[in-house]
Amino acid sequence: MGKNAVGVLACSSPGESRTCVDAVDDEVCDSNSYEVISRADLKMNGGSITTNGINSYGAYANGKKAYINLDYVVLETVADGSYAVAIRQGNIDIKKFYYNKWH
Repeated sequence: MGKNAVGVLACSSPGESRTCVDAVDDEVCDSNSYEVISRADLKMNGGSITTNGINSYGAYANGKKAYINLDYVVLETVADGSYAVAIRQGNIDIKKFYYNKWH
């Protein structure tokens, strides 16, 4: 994966004002959003997620109705500015995980 990559993404169709791949810290107006009616669920039981790009995220929940559930998952990030999880109005539930960060 390269710079600004995402390992797994749940995005609840944010509409025209924001795309699913916008940076987590972008400031935008969410008027005319379609999040009211859309939902994104991502469930992972076992396995691993590895990112190795600068400013990358292992798991990213984007949108009010975006849900990520990780159970027995290994999260590994390998570059500066990379994070195991990122949430923008979404939800992430993590149970029994292992996290390793390499620089």
